[in-house]
This record gives sequence, C-alpha cells and structure tokens, in this order.
Amino acid sequence: MVFSSILFIFAFFPIVFIAFSLSSQRYRILILLIASFAFYFWGEQEYIFVILVSILINFLFGRWIESSENSRIIFSLGIVLNLALLIYFKYTIFLTTVISKSSELNLDIHLPLGISFFTFQGISYLFDVYRKDIFADKSLIRFSFYISFFPQLIAGPIVRYSEVFQSLEKLKANHKELVSGLTLFVIGLGKKVLIANNLGIYADEVFSTDFSIIGSASAWLAILSYSFQIYFDFSGYSDMAIGLGRIFGITFPINFNYPYSSLSIQEFWRRWHITLSSWFRDYLYIPMGGNRVGYSRQIVNLFLVFLLCGFWHGASWNFIIWGIFHGFFLMAERTKYKEVLNFLPSFIKFMITFFIINIGWVFFRTNNLTESIEFLKILFGGNGFVFLQLFSFYDMKWVIGICFSVLFAFEWRFHSYLSNFPITKSIFGIFVFLISIFFLVANNYNPFIYFRF
Repeated sequence: MVFSSILFIFAFFPIVFIAFSLSSQRYRILILLIASFAFYFWGEQEYIFVILVSILINFLFGRWIESSENSRIIFSLGIVLNLALLIYFKYTIFLTTVISKSSELNLDIHLPLGISFFTFQGISYLFDVYRKDIFADKSLIRFSFYISFFPQLIAGPIVRYSEVFQSLEKLKANHKELVSGLTLFVIGLGKKVLIANNLGIYADEVFSTDFSIIGSASAWLAILSYSFQIYFDFSGYSDMAIGLGRIFGITFPINFNYPYSSLSIQEFWRRWHITLSSWFRDYLYIPMGGNRVGYSRQIVNLFLVFLLCGFWHGASWNFIIWGIFHGFFLMAERTKYKEVLNFLPSFIKFMITFFIINIGWVFFRTNNLTESIEFLKILFGGNGFVFLQLFSFYDMKWVIGICFSVLFAFEWRFHSYLSNFPITKSIFGIFVFLISIFFLVANNYNPFIYFRF
C-alpha cells in the first residue's frame, strides 16, 4: 500500500485518523502501532516476522547494553545480528553469485519492504544507547512503535530515537500542526503523482527500448526525466511521511533540501536523502576517524563510506559503481580540484555538479553494467543525435512534468514567498489534491522507486 493510492487516501488513513482522534491519550500509541503492523502486513504478509524479529533484537540488546559491564561485546553482537538479518535477505543472492561466479543459481529469497531503513534505525538506536546518548527504552510497545510507525517504515526518513522520543510521549497535534501536516502531505502527493509519474513514463519508455535505435538527444531527455522522477518520487514520499507524522504529533527530520541546486557533490549529499547521508557520517565515517585522521586516511574512509552507501541501495554492481562514482568526486573535491572549482562562477559550478549527478543516475537506472556503458556511449553521440520515435517528448503531460520540475526542483526565491501566504498555500494545496486524485483515478501508472530498497 503506497501513500499515493486511493486505498490509502480514502480508506486506511481516514480510519486510522478517526480511531486516533477518538481515543484517549493512553491508547493512541497502541492504535498507531496496530495500524502500522496492519500497514506492513498488507504488503508483506508472513514476512512481517522479519520486522518483528528486528524489533525484538534491538529492544533486548538495548536493555542489555545499558545494564551490562561488557557493553562493547554486547553492542558488537547486536550490530552483527542486525547486519546478518540485512545481509541474508538483501545480499545473499548477489554475494553467492559473485563467489560462485555463476548467474544460474536457483536461490529465491524475498526482500522484505523497508528492511534497509528499519535495520539502520535499529543500528542507530544501539549506537546511541552504547554511547550513552540516550537511555534504552523500557517499553516494548513504545519501542516497537518507534521502529514500525507506518509513515517512515517503508522508505524513511531514517529517524533517530532521540529525535522523536518526546513526541512519542505526546502523540497530539494542535490545529497548526494538523494543517501543516495535511498541506505537506498534499504537496508530496502532487510531487509524486503530477511530476514523478508523468516523467517516469518517458524514462521507462526509453530505458525499455532497444538501445541501438536511441539517439543522444532521446537518451539525454530520458536521463533528465529520470533524474527529476527519482527526486520528486522520493522527496514526495518523504514529504508525505513527514506530513503524516505531524498529523499524529510526531516531528520527523527533513530529508531533502533542493539538492539539484547544489554547487558541488559535497553540497549535494548535504541536501539529498539527508537522514541517510547523516547516518553514514555519524555512525560510520566519524567512528572511522572522520576529519581527525590524516588526509590519506580521510580519502580511504570516504571511499569506503560511499562504496557501502552504494551497496546499501541494492545488491548490484551498478549500485556499487554509483557509490564509488560519487565517492570519487567527493574525494576530488578535497584536492586542488576544489581550488579550481572555487574560481568558477556559481552557474558553471551548478552545471558541472548537475551534469555529474545525471551521469551517476545512469548506473542507478539501468539493469546492469553492460547497459550502463552502452547508455553512456549513446549519451555522448554513440548512435547519433536523433530522437526516439516510439514516444513523443512533446506529449503534454511530459512537458508539464518538465516545467514543474524546473519550477520546484531548484531553489528559487518565489518558494519563500508562497510559504509566507497561508491562504494562497491552502488554495494551492486544494487544487493540487483534486488534480492528483483525478490523475490517480485516470492512470494505472503509479510506481515507487525506493520500495525496492
């Protein structure tokens, strides 16, 4: 069940919200916990046992770490168990294929929804308990709710316990938070349905076509469409998740901050999937030495972090190369290349950064390295510069999608003006909601890219 579905908008959410609103404070966390398990069970059925096991492991190990004199050993064991669960379900097939050098293995291991996200939340919890940044939760119900709360369960944001503990005690939104949450949910819905879905049609059309008949112009339009699709798809989902959290009185951290306006790859990662990049920074890069070690060690650590960041996204060489690709430019920005970059005008730095990001998305979108290399060749004129004839890029929905992308993917000054006028924002929200519902009813195309992670 995705947020951008008729079932969720007009059935699941209203039922949960009404039950939540009518219940006393004492039972609200239980109602939302039951709703969260029902939400997950809808998509995973018997594989709900995976998240239940993860919850139990982290709850027990958190208590054990806090009360034990040998907390380091227990903490390490807890991390190993979390990683073992993730590795088994997400990476067994890939690792076995690499080791055996065979692609004809008959392994069939289901990948549970959101396992990368709730595993990282569990690991961050154990880290924070071990470092005495927080106390271990003594309530299994409250801790289960922290891990499984349905708005951020499937695709984040990756929420730290310290960020929501106070909210877990309250679970009550005032009128302002309720309106703000609904508005943000609608904005996210519009991003997903009106922009991401329409651009995704063109991107899918090109990437599913025989590459030998695709010209450079068509390929660039396809990767540009995918670049905006994945941004509005994921940031739209994050907005909906954050909005839902506010409706129930929980404040989630921001996850995107106009990343395509970045003037460097380093800045891009400060703005893109912020909760993931900060997770890798705080729980991997800094424990490895961070910026406190020598320059050479910093470079190695940065390389390892983004190698693992790519691998986190999926069990595929493409994701690994994508992580290394970004890691390479992050390392380059710590060399004299940074001095050269600083001399350039802001617009040129923006164009270079946006170009690098789009090239990187090729590895993210294609199915394997062979396809990636072939598509990169096409981007740079390997098949000439003609447009693909199977799909007209003049299609009005695509044109609208691109226009809205340019308006809302970059940090323009008028965004702050819109935010300063609540009435205008409300009217805009109602309009976006009605149009989004129309598109949802009229179209069957409603994928969600980050569900596979």
